[in-house]
Amino acid sequence: MKRRGWRYLLVKIVANRALTKKAFSESLAASVEHLFGHIGLAEMSPRVISYDQEYSTALVKCSREGVQKLRATLALITEIENSPAAAFVLRASGTIRALRQRPLIKKCFL
Repeated sequence: MKRRGWRYLLVKIVANRALTKKAFSESLAASVEHLFGHIGLAEMSPRVISYDQEYSTALVKCSREGVQKLRATLALITEIENSPAAAFVLRASGTIRALRQRPLIKKCFL
């Protein structure tokens, strides 16, 4: 049996107010479920690994096959907790270590 491959995305959230990890992860799950249904949510398995409120960045883990769907879902987020918001993928990688070694990440995350 083959091991499941994971990808990690560094996501920047732009919102009018400070958000929590819980609010972002609930919004992400609801958006994925709305766009792709329960089966799409299960296939992608998106999970917020960490969230930095100071820089409004999140580290999101998903299955390797679901990266493109997750990117589409993030692009379509327009509101979190009844407040206007947008999410942008800054970087994607196969390991968390690779994200940490980049200069952009050292300044604003992890």
